[in-house]
Amino acid sequence: MNVIFLQGGLGNQMFQYAFYLALKHKHFDVECDISMLLHQKQHNGYELSRLFGIQLNKDCYLFNIVRLYYYCRTHQNNLLCSVILNILRRMNYELVLDTAPSSFFSDIVKTRKNLFLGYWQSEFFFKEIKNDIFHAFTFKIELLSLKTLSVLEDIKRGNSVSVHIRRGDYLLPENLQLYGNICTIEYYQKALTVICERVSQPSFFVFSNDIAWVK
Repeated sequence: MNVIFLQGGLGNQMFQYAFYLALKHKHFDVECDISMLLHQKQHNGYELSRLFGIQLNKDCYLFNIVRLYYYCRTHQNNLLCSVILNILRRMNYELVLDTAPSSFFSDIVKTRKNLFLGYWQSEFFFKEIKNDIFHAFTFKIELLSLKTLSVLEDIKRGNSVSVHIRRGDYLLPENLQLYGNICTIEYYQKALTVICERVSQPSFFVFSNDIAWVK
């Protein structure tokens, strides 16, 4: 049995679920595990059910081993990481983190018994089933609030442009040096200028976890 451990926020969960569908398409015996999202409550927890009606209930008994591995990896305890990997191998599992898309399927197909960990942020992993992905990630109208439906109608009426401004955890000391130097005010100003040059009468819809700062 292959196991994909879902983690992170909505975008990462979508990548990981798309990865799962791609493996199913390749006839892998594979399941998704949402234990990390249920136990750690990262960001908003498991969101694929709330937004897309995707139900994933598997809770793998290997979760605690994987959680310990991540802890050791984060704290650069290479010795314990090696011990955990050896235990998994004795259980006939291999741990596969994010890998280069060009080599992915050739690497995975060799064993077909793995624990898949990572974010899989490339369409390479699922480009063969784009239509299936589009269908899976179509927002369910019945799940949308009246306020959201109203905004949706506004979006449909004009040349709408989505602007995503993420702050929140990007401002934490461990993230600020990297992300704080990427998502700058200058970056957004340049992006808006480019859009205005290419799109006639654009309407900007801003999505952010810090609306006060955006205003």
